[in-house]
Amino acid sequence: MPGGEAAGRLLKKVALELLLHEGMNERELSLSLVDDEQIRALNEEWRGKNKHTDVLSFPMNIPWGMLGDVVISLPTAQRQAKENNLSLEQEFRYLVAHGICHCQGYDHKKKNDAYRMAAAERRMLGSDGMVGISLGLPGYRAKAPERRRAYYRERKAWLAQLAAQGLAPPKQKRKKA
Repeated sequence: MPGGEAAGRLLKKVALELLLHEGMNERELSLSLVDDEQIRALNEEWRGKNKHTDVLSFPMNIPWGMLGDVVISLPTAQRQAKENNLSLEQEFRYLVAHGICHCQGYDHKKKNDAYRMAAAERRMLGSDGMVGISLGLPGYRAKAPERRRAYYRERKAWLAQLAAQGLAPPKQKRKKA
């Protein structure tokens, strides 16, 4: 898959930061990047829905070990990032947070459950995640890029706090193409 290796490194970085933020750095999370056809096939096999999606989660939630599997469609994530004027890293944050919440047992099929999942995403991201955005009033989705940019400002402050305490994940040097 074109760009898959770099995207995989980025996805791993995002997941590690979110797990660290949630105090789950001792937990295992399996991550997979697939194409639209592969995620459609998984969605049909496991959920009975013959359509592609952006993220699928397969919870295991073993308290001292494996949290579960999160599968993300790279082409869909790239499209959504472009449509919402986000970086791929920002889009991965939304998708991974959503997947981690599902692996922890959260769901959004019923409205009350959706509110609980939205709160869990908000705690993890510092702003509304996928479920919170979908629960909003008409026009809420249009404000998503602004909310996401606010999240990254908050995240930057949070990482600075971690760095001051000597807990921040190491910065990765970017390779020039």
